Amino acid sequence: MHTTTTTGQSDFLLHTCKTCGFKFSPGDKEDTRVHKEFHKRYTHGIQFKGWRNERVIDTHSLEHGRGRVILVLNDDPPAHIKKAEEVIKMREMELGDGWIFHKHCKVYLYISSQRVAGCLVAKSINKAYPLVSNPDVTTDGC
Repeated sequence: MHTTTTTGQSDFLLHTCKTCGFKFSPGDKEDTRVHKEFHKRYTHGIQFKGWRNERVIDTHSLEHGRGRVILVLNDDPPAHIKKAEEVIKMREMELGDGWIFHKHCKVYLYISSQRVAGCLVAKSINKAYPLVSNPDVTTDGC
């Protein structure tokens, strides 16, 4: 991914990867290395070898037993919280920073082939409101 200008100079302008959105300077070896690492995590999932005391929610219906869903709660060990935060930081790049995860959330991670392949962040609610439909709007497309 190293590019040069017509005078043979390295390209140190900031570029944005079209796939992962990472901004980096292709002429900087360290920047390029960090981008490749991030790009792999973004496209293949964050590596996850597992924990001794995982809170496994489901394995039956997932990839014939090869995948599993684990639950991470706020009072779990620091390594569990750190992994959940790592995954959420990746999502925040697309959805915005700081609002997805807090101490009242439950984080469900889908693990497949030793990588985090999916993430769901859920918050319990104490009160719900009924959805009021608009009688003037039809749902059949007419």
